[in-house]
Amino acid sequence: LYEWNLVAMTYDGATIELSINGRSVGTTVQAGAIDYGGGAAQPWMLAGNSRVIGTNEPLDGAIAEACVDGSVIPLATLRQWYLRGVRQW
Repeated sequence: LYEWNLVAMTYDGATIELSINGRSVGTTVQAGAIDYGGGAAQPWMLAGNSRVIGTNEPLDGAIAEACVDGSVIPLATLRQWYLRGVRQW
């Protein structure tokens, strides 16, 4: 509770991977482009009424920064960013 965490989702054109603090917590296969909410598609949602997959706990928290990068960032790099963020690097 009240801790800073780094949540990231990467997509390499075939697999979506979710990581928390630079550690993989799940993957799924995704073919083709990801819809970014244009046109009649539903917008992306973080938290709100969604639930964390596999648990009964809601995903609640403040988002300090969100960004989209043009390349897949390796888990080791995400882990370094997390450790720097919590001043353990």
